[in-house]
Amino acid sequence: MPLQLCQFRNQNPETKTRKLSSIHITDNDQRQEYYDTLNGSLKIDMSSLFNKCNHVSRAIALLACCVLWSIFIHGGVAFQRPNQEGSTDLELLYEKLHGANQRIKELESGLIHNGSAQHSMRLSSLPGNLTLGDKNLLPRFSAAKILFESLPFSESTFAKPLVLRNFIRREQLLNKTTIVLSTQTSTRKFDSLYQQLFYWNGPSSIAIYIKSEKDLLQLANFTSENTELLKEASFHLVMEKTNLPYPANILRNVAMEGIESFYFVAMDVDLIPLPKNCHSKLSLTMSRLSIANRTKTLFVLPAFSLLPEKKGTFANASEVPKTKRKAVAMARRGRIEQFWRRKFPQGHAPSRYPAWMKAGDDSKDFYRVTMTKTQSKSYEPYVLGFKPGVPRYWEDFRGFGRNKISFFTECYRAGYTYAVLTQFFCIHLDHPAIEPTVKKEQNMASLKVWKKFHNEYLNPKYGKPKE
Repeated sequence: MPLQLCQFRNQNPETKTRKLSSIHITDNDQRQEYYDTLNGSLKIDMSSLFNKCNHVSRAIALLACCVLWSIFIHGGVAFQRPNQEGSTDLELLYEKLHGANQRIKELESGLIHNGSAQHSMRLSSLPGNLTLGDKNLLPRFSAAKILFESLPFSESTFAKPLVLRNFIRREQLLNKTTIVLSTQTSTRKFDSLYQQLFYWNGPSSIAIYIKSEKDLLQLANFTSENTELLKEASFHLVMEKTNLPYPANILRNVAMEGIESFYFVAMDVDLIPLPKNCHSKLSLTMSRLSIANRTKTLFVLPAFSLLPEKKGTFANASEVPKTKRKAVAMARRGRIEQFWRRKFPQGHAPSRYPAWMKAGDDSKDFYRVTMTKTQSKSYEPYVLGFKPGVPRYWEDFRGFGRNKISFFTECYRAGYTYAVLTQFFCIHLDHPAIEPTVKKEQNMASLKVWKKFHNEYLNPKYGKPKE
């Protein structure tokens, strides 16, 4: 299903219904969409937006209203009541939305502006699911720009970003046994995304973080320049105007929920999956494993850091070992090592790197991971898994610290086990580190969220663990 635009939290359902009671709805499907919103979240698919252009004005006005209403409820924006009597909060919201609605009318009439050039195209003539094979994606990017302009600026952590699922969809449909790469990035890491997709060479679901109109332009350029590489990729946009840190877990969930099959490989954009043509080789390996092994087992691709030859420089993607044999040789020469071995060794140590190094071509496909409860709180590998039933990432985390660990902590509590794939691995390309003071601030903030994650979610759901 399409992903959430915004969420209402900590409200009585009767209160929420009363606050929007003056909205008149005659369409039953539209009515159900409103009540779905009130009960939790609003779902939106970019494809549906263009496929049902006669409902564009109502749908997008509803979306923007929900964003502003959520921010209003949680104090993200201070709406001032007018002095005259009879004005309602809903009327004030409509006033705030007036500018956005004017732009939506332009969309509905099919007139889309881009700089000084004017492009006229009926939205009803666009196919429901645009792919990179379509010649003209300009109207879609222009529409996204209009939607972005309508977003309010907010630094409230309660306000969720606007999500456009399947903004660009892969060219071919997938079957349920296809393995799909789930990844996320900002536009400044498109070089890393290129390398990741090149070595993966298979279907992918990619969440892109958009904080400015410039980001949309960069995405338009990246997709237009790499159509062949991206033909198996689906893009989902996560858009917001804020100075809050990067919402990694929100993006991870968007990418994961954009997967149409049962199997995923969850990997951050700085990681390169190997050996080369990783998708086809992983698919062959997984076809040999029983269904019982696949459902509640997360299969680990051990992560290595590619070290530069000279201090003060960064390793180049051209130096990545394309086979396991080359990776083992580079590890023995000290060119690659366990990911974060010097900064956070406990994050990947349970994968037992010496055992992986010893496993030859004729070894079993995987070996099991055993770890203590203490180790489970720090383990954060990159994995292949069975999507149905797998936990989602806790979305309150932003910026550096504990965001990915929270997912694996819940997996451990939910009874998942781990197995290391003996013929697969991934390489991390180092990048400039976060500025120390910023990293410290974000780490302290993540500690508060970590406590909330346990106290308000994990322990109530699974029970408090025994000491």
